[in-house]
Amino acid sequence: MGLPRGNLPGSVHHLARDGYQEALAAHQVEVLAARDLDNRAVAALIKSLSKAGRPGAAIRIVLRDALADPSLDVDEITWGTAITAAARNSRPRLALRTFYRSPAPSVQAYGAAMDALSRTASEWSLAAASELLKHLEANPNILPADATVVYNAAVTTAARVGDWATAQSTVRRMQDRCVPTDTYTYNSLIAASRYSAAPRSTVRTLMSRFIPDAVSYNAALSALAGSGDLQGSLDLLAEAARKGINVTTVSAGAVG
Repeated sequence: MGLPRGNLPGSVHHLARDGYQEALAAHQVEVLAARDLDNRAVAALIKSLSKAGRPGAAIRIVLRDALADPSLDVDEITWGTAITAAARNSRPRLALRTFYRSPAPSVQAYGAAMDALSRTASEWSLAAASELLKHLEANPNILPADATVVYNAAVTTAARVGDWATAQSTVRRMQDRCVPTDTYTYNSLIAASRYSAAPRSTVRTLMSRFIPDAVSYNAALSALAGSGDLQGSLDLLAEAARKGINVTTVSAGAVG
């Protein structure tokens, strides 16, 4: 017998609150999934399954059970939650497949899918990130002012792959489309500057374009140390000390 629509089932609420993994046995999932769930309940179940390391089961709740019920209009938040479940469990391909199944992806969904790609340093993730940006740019429902986080994750993807040219071109892409840049944008670009032709001058140029924070200096120190520029690293470390900016022991150790 179905539960009343609009009410969060107590058992699902319990799963979301406690992450009780024993309650996520296959038969329990099937019982819950077969009930008359609303978006709120589906999202709670997805989060619980994700915490238990079962993003595939979480996403099947959306793709198989929720979509099979024509009376349940799966909303953007629920889709985003499913994609995030895959991303946080390091399942980028699953996250991307789920994203492309969503009928009207929100900024949250784009961000979750791109975040999944940014966690994987591979040529595949770089190519997939480029396609995802094209999809976003062709979507008339996504405002440029809301898309910063998606582009930032694309810059991070390029940085982790070591593709300086793509990191640069992604930021130019943001500027051409009037997508706001922020500190995170430049910190990701600084991280990628290790792979530029002249890391020291590149770092200096980038840090002159915004007000750098501790994360910026850590990224810059890692970039310079990684490129073998010991003197540039020492100069930057001294500058951070003069400004009272605390760098992490990892960054300081990389210089020493």
